[in-house]
Amino acid sequence: MEKHQASLRDILDHSPFNTEEELLTELRAIESSGSSTGTKIIIWNLHRTSEGNTELDFTTENDIRIPCDDSDTSVPESHSSLRAYCSILYLKPSMQINIRGQKVEDRPIYKSLDYINRSYCYKPKTLVSFSSRHRNFQAFPCRRNH
Repeated sequence: MEKHQASLRDILDHSPFNTEEELLTELRAIESSGSSTGTKIIIWNLHRTSEGNTELDFTTENDIRIPCDDSDTSVPESHSSLRAYCSILYLKPSMQINIRGQKVEDRPIYKSLDYINRSYCYKPKTLVSFSSRHRNFQAFPCRRNH
């Protein structure tokens, strides 16, 4: 029992909960969602940038984002959005993920990839004067310094 008390003390010392009852209230919230199992992630004690904003952006409705330059369209949304990241996290999702009280719609990553049908035809350059039996032979000119 002493080992459990030491663990509880560590959790209370390094978490936003001040009492055992506050911690148990959060853990009971998992069971009240209709499941006896689950994971709850609690984010606290965020650092602030020089502009005074937190490291994570909670102003977007039903999402948690990493502030970034939105003008860069080459960066996938899953790099800055927790909701987008969780939607492609598992190949075959067998659980439900909720962010800020709203279910994340899973989207298998293979369905979100950009399928572009491109056909490349390789035509090697051959020597015109070379024998016809070596049509795929490539010749590169070289310089001799004699």
